[in-house]
Amino acid sequence: MSHTLLALLLIIFTLRIATVVGSIRNVKRMKAMGGVEYGKTNSRYLTLLHTAFYFGAIFEAMIRQTQWQALTYVGLGFYLFSMLALALVIYCLWPVWSIKLVIVPNHQVVANWLFRAVRHPNYFLNILPELIGVVLMTQAYFCALILTPLYLWSLRVRIAQEEKVMRQACPEYQMLLEGERKAQPQ
Repeated sequence: MSHTLLALLLIIFTLRIATVVGSIRNVKRMKAMGGVEYGKTNSRYLTLLHTAFYFGAIFEAMIRQTQWQALTYVGLGFYLFSMLALALVIYCLWPVWSIKLVIVPNHQVVANWLFRAVRHPNYFLNILPELIGVVLMTQAYFCALILTPLYLWSLRVRIAQEEKVMRQACPEYQMLLEGERKAQPQ
């Protein structure tokens, strides 16, 4: 693997670790405020799968001797887009953003333009483009073939858990969803 690509991947991995550290701090603070964590097992699976994606992609790139090429730029574009989306999601959800599913007492529903335009923007605008970007940069197609179905299944479970918890804990979430349905053309 080219040294430039390896350095880029190490920077990317370091950035992801930094978000995990921020999430851990937020989770501790939210739990101190009486927050309750839901979907613990699935959160562990998502973390494990995300980590496996990174290590698997780097390992596959090393085995394949992946070099910097045009596809690397496409992957980098996906990754940069995903990081901009993550920064926006964190900004919109702060102080309740985390990689875990934690609901605090009197949890406020975020209904700004981003969350009205895209349901679950952290997953669809950050996580999925990030993983696509890493795969394209490393050309880790075997890793993607094995881990993508598992990740998508776990992500589907997470979204269902999140929807259920938000409906139960936040009455305004249900009203927001009903308002969206009424606004859609028939």
